[in-house]
Amino acid sequence: MVLSSSTAFASHWLIPRLPKFRAQHPEIEIRIQTADRDTDLAPDPHLIGVRRGLGDWPNYRAFRFGGENLIPVCSPSYLKQSGAPRDLPDLAGRTLIHLDEPHRPRPSWKDWFAHFGLDFTDAGEGLRLNDYSLVVQAAIGGQGIALGWTHLVKHPLSERLLIPALAANWATGYAFFIVSNRSVELAPEAKLVKDWIIEGAPYEQR
Repeated sequence: MVLSSSTAFASHWLIPRLPKFRAQHPEIEIRIQTADRDTDLAPDPHLIGVRRGLGDWPNYRAFRFGGENLIPVCSPSYLKQSGAPRDLPDLAGRTLIHLDEPHRPRPSWKDWFAHFGLDFTDAGEGLRLNDYSLVVQAAIGGQGIALGWTHLVKHPLSERLLIPALAANWATGYAFFIVSNRSVELAPEAKLVKDWIIEGAPYEQR
């Protein structure tokens, strides 16, 4: 079966969990297809995708597996060198790592601060990257503070490669879904992978 997703989801959610799945289900072959934008899913019973949204796509069945939660994260070395931000205004003045996503709309630091009532001016400073995997790697490398999608940074947080820079979480109201073309029923192996992803999502994110 085929799973279509962003590089970030494949790298930071799927790959760390894949060895356990393959040990439990050696008979199922998962082919991962990543792209820099969400592509249309053909009416293929062996094809599923990962999408961010509200679950209201007319051509897809959508199965929610996690809410969108954003927290500021950085490496322990960055925090040791620069000190923990005292509050949101202090955080706004730090070296921030920005995701300049060209094709998939994603919340920005300006959006994140606005949720907490802070008018943040993005003057083009800090580090700017167009791929979230690079954002995570830059944060792990101590190059600044990044927005952490909690379902994607759970592994580096558990390994203490990243830590929260400040106790502030924005639940945006959006969520992440497994989707499939509405015109076909999923094949058993695709349904099994779908259920595995849903069951693997942290309960606090749902």
